[in-house]
Amino acid sequence: MTEKEALAYLAELVEEHGSKVGIAKAAQALGLKWNTVYGWWRRGSVPEWRFQAFEQAKKRRKAA
Repeated sequence: MTEKEALAYLAELVEEHGSKVGIAKAAQALGLKWNTVYGWWRRGSVPEWRFQAFEQAKKRRKAA
């Protein structure tokens, strides 16, 4: 997964559920606090070492 794909995953959740709930769902899926994921979304930047967690969360979401 790339940063662009991770941000697209966040954007997809925000578009589907609204910013507050979408970011909360992403944070829950990643096992992080809301404000951490919100910061990434607002900055438009996700740390490279988190790409694998985004990949796994995306796969779990598709499986559900």
